[in-house]
Amino acid sequence: MRPVIGIISNHYLVHEQYPVHASGTMNGDAIAQVADCIPLIVPADPAQISVQELMATCDGFLLTGGRPNVHPEEYGEVETEAHGSFDRQRDSLVLPLVRACVDLGQPVFGVCRGFQEVAVAMGSTLHPEIRDLPGRSNHRMPP
Repeated sequence: MRPVIGIISNHYLVHEQYPVHASGTMNGDAIAQVADCIPLIVPADPAQISVQELMATCDGFLLTGGRPNVHPEEYGEVETEAHGSFDRQRDSLVLPLVRACVDLGQPVFGVCRGFQEVAVAMGSTLHPEIRDLPGRSNHRMPP
């Protein structure tokens, strides 16, 4: 059987009234076609699934990008307008998940926000708007 890779979802509000957990199809395609693994979309909500359940179910994890930022409280900073929006449910699930993966040697790969989650989980800090620094460009996909 192919390895199962948990793809951490993002929260979205469809038509301004329907909350969903979703991930871009490119994430599933990369896991299924390039990595030859089984993609499993994971709701980023610790009320629905625990780190222990995820570790027992998945062989590795893809921490996707997303518009909301890791809350600055997670790395000892105070929230400002420059930090933008947040996803505290995802923070509550993913930061302990990253630490568990590192402790147990389970593969984890972070893209954009996912890379920030790895950094924060390992004790680093973030700059609220890196694209505002000299010489940097905006890498975000359109909303």
